Amino acid sequence: MKAVARSIAMVACLGSLTACGEGTAEQTLVRSQPQPSSHGGFPQTATYLLDGEPIELVGGYFDRPVAPGSSRLERVWVQEGSAVRGDLDGDQDEDVALILVHDPGGSGTFSYLAVAVQAQGGYQGSNALFLGDRITSPMISVHDGKISARFLDRPVAAPYGDPPTHDCLVEASLIGFHLTPSSSACLEP
Repeated sequence: MKAVARSIAMVACLGSLTACGEGTAEQTLVRSQPQPSSHGGFPQTATYLLDGEPIELVGGYFDRPVAPGSSRLERVWVQEGSAVRGDLDGDQDEDVALILVHDPGGSGTFSYLAVAVQAQGGYQGSNALFLGDRITSPMISVHDGKISARFLDRPVAAPYGDPPTHDCLVEASLIGFHLTPSSSACLEP
């Protein structure tokens, strides 16, 4: 019962970073559906590097057969509601940090942090940073050009049937079009 109450409190805490003392009045947390840039284009129609492989999203989605002739599909999509806007490359326009979800056609569903950089009349995707397998409650915030991704994950040796209970935080910044992690930590409940 205590673990359930703690999990509920953690999810509520993640829902309001400032209520838990993690945020500041200056922190920008804007959840919105991606909109066209002033130059045209959408962040969900860009190419991102996922594990070093270019993945071209069209309308927020990518799919292909896992093997030639297979009916099973590998899929990548932008997690609904994950897009957060902010100037991430210092050029005074709005870039978009977002969560990409990768279902390679097996049992895992892998989440990544990525950035759509507003450039050359549209958006250019960054490399994607791995967050975890079957994580829950991901939230992104942008402050002073830095990106924070907060989510729940499992302990390293826990079975994937167990619910995620560890509060994790990954911080990153954009250097050119490359997303670089600056810190990563998970707290036990």
